[in-house]
Amino acid sequence: MISRDPIYKQLIAIIREDIGKGVYQIGDRFLSERELSEVYGISRATANKAIACLAAEGVLESRKGAGTFVCASVIDYDLRSLVSFTEQAVAAGKRPSTRVLLLRKTKSIDLPIEVRKSLAINGEESVFYIERLRLADEVPMILEKRFVLFAFCPSLRTRDLEGSIYQLFTETYGYDIAGADETIQSVVIRKSEGNLLGVNSGCAGLLVKSLGYIENRRPLWFEETLYRGDLYEFRNKLGPIRSVSPAIGQFRNL
Repeated sequence: MISRDPIYKQLIAIIREDIGKGVYQIGDRFLSERELSEVYGISRATANKAIACLAAEGVLESRKGAGTFVCASVIDYDLRSLVSFTEQAVAAGKRPSTRVLLLRKTKSIDLPIEVRKSLAINGEESVFYIERLRLADEVPMILEKRFVLFAFCPSLRTRDLEGSIYQLFTETYGYDIAGADETIQSVVIRKSEGNLLGVNSGCAGLLVKSLGYIENRRPLWFEETLYRGDLYEFRNKLGPIRSVSPAIGQFRNL
C-alpha cells in the first residue's frame, strides 16, 4: 500500500524503525541535514523538518557546534498524536512486548458509570474488558485497562492483543481512528499495581484516561492506563501564547 503521509512523516517512521533495529545507537552522532537528504533522495527542507520533529519529541538532540545525536533513552509519550506503545518503544531503541492479563466479555450493566457514560452505552450492549502489561526490554512500563465495545470487534481473541491494539483496530477491523480525548493526572501506585509494574507501593505514577473514537466521534474504547513515573516522559510542543478557553485548562476545587 502506498503511504499517503507527507514525505517527512514517512522519513520519521523510517528513522524510528532504524533506531529500533540498532542502525543508529543511543549516543551516536546522527546524519546531518545534507547527509540525510543525500541518503534518502529528499530535499534538505524535508530532512530539516524530520530532524526538527524528532528533536522536539526527544528522539534526537541537537548540540551546538557538535551536530545531532540519538538520545532516545526513555519512552516518550507524544501528547500531540496517537502513537502506539509498540512504536514508542521501538523509537526509544527498546524491544516491546505484551502480557495479556485478562480478556473478558461483560454486560454494560456491570460497568462503572464513567465507562457507560463515556462509551455512550444505552441498553444492554456487551463490552470487552482488557487488562494488559506493556514491557520494554522485559521491563514493565505501563498497566493498561481498556473497555472496547463488543459490536466493533466481536471475534477478538487473547492472541490478538499481544501487539499494537491501534494496528488491530485499523488493519484487522478496518476502522479509521479519528482521535482520542485524554486526561492525565498524577497518582500514587498501589501495592497490587506495583507488583505488576515492578515498583514499590507509594511510588509516583501517571494515570491517563482516554476515550477513543472513529468517524463522527463515535466511541470505540475507554481506557485507564497507568504509567511508571520513573521510566516515562510526557512531551508536548506548545505554540504561541493565547487566551484560555473555559473548556480547557480547568482547575478542580479539592
